[in-house]
Amino acid sequence: MSDYVIRLATEDDIKRVQELSQELMEYEKSISKNEFMFNLDWALTEEGYENYKSNISRDELFVVCDNDKIIGYMTCWINRRLPWLAYKTMEIGNLYVDKDYRGEGIGTELINKAKELCKKNDIKYLKIDVSADNKKAVDFYKKNGLYDYLIEQYTEIR
Repeated sequence: MSDYVIRLATEDDIKRVQELSQELMEYEKSISKNEFMFNLDWALTEEGYENYKSNISRDELFVVCDNDKIIGYMTCWINRRLPWLAYKTMEIGNLYVDKDYRGEGIGTELINKAKELCKKNDIKYLKIDVSADNKKAVDFYKKNGLYDYLIEQYTEIR
């Protein structure tokens, strides 16, 4: 990674995070082989804004900055212990880097930031849900040590 800075987000960063989140949703829709199930415009809504505001206050929202420009972000949170799980997990909700900055190690640095949080909080597992259609993302996460564990399967009911 070059001279980029990863820092915790502030409320002033939310609008740019929403824009990047929208880019992520549009990309996911463009590669989806099945019906796209997500609300494509959600990120830009007031509900989206409040979600990211909640990530700042209750969870973790990191932004990557190139000088004053936010070029990527990652949301993550600790999954509270569920009675059927033997360990706490940390979940990455979204991780996105502007297409003009990919291939520079920024995504790996964000994953490493999440791994650091896991160690700091005595969490044994880091997880992320990724679309099976997004082969680049699947390969990226595998390269960074994540592996297939559960498979969610869907069918459309008409």
